[in-house]
Amino acid sequence: MTLVIKSDLSITNPKLGKLLVKRILSSGSLIKSTLGDINNTQTDAIFGGVPTNWFGDVVLFEYFSNGVENRSNGLGGTCFLNTETFKNSEISFEVSKLDNSGTADIYLDLRKLVSAEDNYCIRIRLNSTGYIMMSNRYSSADTIIQNRVDIEVGDKIKVQLVDNGIQLRINDVLISNNQLTTAAQVELNRSGNFGLAKGTTTAGKVGIKNLIVTEIT
Repeated sequence: MTLVIKSDLSITNPKLGKLLVKRILSSGSLIKSTLGDINNTQTDAIFGGVPTNWFGDVVLFEYFSNGVENRSNGLGGTCFLNTETFKNSEISFEVSKLDNSGTADIYLDLRKLVSAEDNYCIRIRLNSTGYIMMSNRYSSADTIIQNRVDIEVGDKIKVQLVDNGIQLRINDVLISNNQLTTAAQVELNRSGNFGLAKGTTTAGKVGIKNLIVTEIT
């Protein structure tokens, strides 16, 4: 018989030590009956957690018939989820639109500060031509964590960031398991919010739905 003790979201096993525990902070289908800007809208918490507001730069992303997509308006910036700050986290979502035109990207950013103090984060990039990649964005030049991997509409993406290890899974298949560089650890070993960002490119559309943001303790 094995004794398991649970306290304050931490599970301890005398033989295995502390086990990771997940807690959903916020979730949203990202599908609305009324189309329009996501800024100042609220997630539906359909997968757990609590309803959470989007805030930040306006007219960047809008609801469409199957999720949230980038607007082709030449504006760049970030919308944030108004969650508590977190360091170790997991995000998951489904790719709902890739129009295979232009070179538009949307970015899912982890450990990003809301203030203009810096623009550092762990960045997941989705491109409208059908690929995903990740980088350490801790200086003027990104350091690649994962080079381009092809994706399709319907693919389910999961990124887990614990301490300085980063895992990427597509449809529950482990694609990469890497560590932050030493230089990135210095800059990014912190709590930060979740941000959805876009660049200024006007051609191309990317959409996502079923977003879940999870804290890992």
